[in-house]
Amino acid sequence: GSIGQYIIVVKTSMNLADKTFLEAVGQRIREQRKARGLTLVQLADKTELDRTFLGLLETGKKNISLLNLRRITQKLRIRLSDLLADVV
Repeated sequence: GSIGQYIIVVKTSMNLADKTFLEAVGQRIREQRKARGLTLVQLADKTELDRTFLGLLETGKKNISLLNLRRITQKLRIRLSDLLADVV
């Protein structure tokens, strides 16, 4: 017999609350980045994350893993809890 390959497609549609949350987190990241005088390119270099990804993140158009969020907060020298305060 042959082994079949399957592609699983998961449709993920975000509701308004999810979109609002991502936009708020992204805005907070942008504020903290700018407060430290960093460009997107500089933050991308520090975090080893793609500049385009960070731009989409800051505008709320991209979700992020906890590990990448931790990486960003470490490089911005802020606590994860402070970043998410009043956003959750």
